Amino acid sequence: MASYLKFPFSKATEDKIRSLITDMEQAEKKKVYSKDLAKVVNLLIDEGMDYYFINTLKRLKINAIVRKPFEIGINTSIKGLKVVSPKIFRTLSEKQFDEVIEIMKEMIVEED
Repeated sequence: MASYLKFPFSKATEDKIRSLITDMEQAEKKKVYSKDLAKVVNLLIDEGMDYYFINTLKRLKINAIVRKPFEIGINTSIKGLKVVSPKIFRTLSEKQFDEVIEIMKEMIVEED
């Protein structure tokens, strides 16, 4: 059994993930969705980094002056990831896109 870190993401992001999964499952050539996949991953990067790092510092009531350099570093990392992710997805094979679909399905865990 594996352990997972999870984070809540917006309903809009969930809807985009589910829509992309459906579109990719029905597509003959999944590779045409590489830009859409990058957009969804970028949304998850934004929401995940905010949840795990920025919100954690706020919950700990870390002073804004101390927190600001950290936030700048996180935002710089996010920008770098957003530049790289589309390039990665363009290189995936059709088989790898099938695997991406399964990974995306595993990511969505609904809780009450």
